[in-house]
Amino acid sequence: ADGWHSTSLGGSMTDSPAAYYGGGQHHIYARGTDGTLWHWWYADGWHSTSLGGSITDSPTAYYAAGQHHVYVRTPGGSVWHFWYDGGWSSAGLGGSITGTPTSYYAAGQNHVYARGSSATLWHWWYTDAWHSADLGGTL
Repeated sequence: ADGWHSTSLGGSMTDSPAAYYGGGQHHIYARGTDGTLWHWWYADGWHSTSLGGSITDSPTAYYAAGQHHVYVRTPGGSVWHFWYDGGWSSAGLGGSITGTPTSYYAAGQNHVYARGSSATLWHWWYTDAWHSADLGGTL
């Protein structure tokens, strides 16, 4: 049938979701009412699970180079990274940010940007290890 369709995917979220199509599936991430990161995906029907953690805002997410990447802000204000490469893992990237980070993948590198608590722009990037820099400015 042509046209738009809608269906409830279940669960309950507190902020806007992040979504993409990657690895042959649809993926959606959001902060649940329990304060954890939730993941919905479509594989012969919709599925969902909590990835855990403790997050404060909407996530940012993308699929690149065969991996799923999700970035969030923790209650302490640091950037946290969730990734899937055969199983879910997570690690803190540090920093002190306010608001939701944004992210993308280009030229073989993961990039994350966020407003730092000092109202400047921060950049994290991955080339064999995570690096970060205060890019300055006033945000």
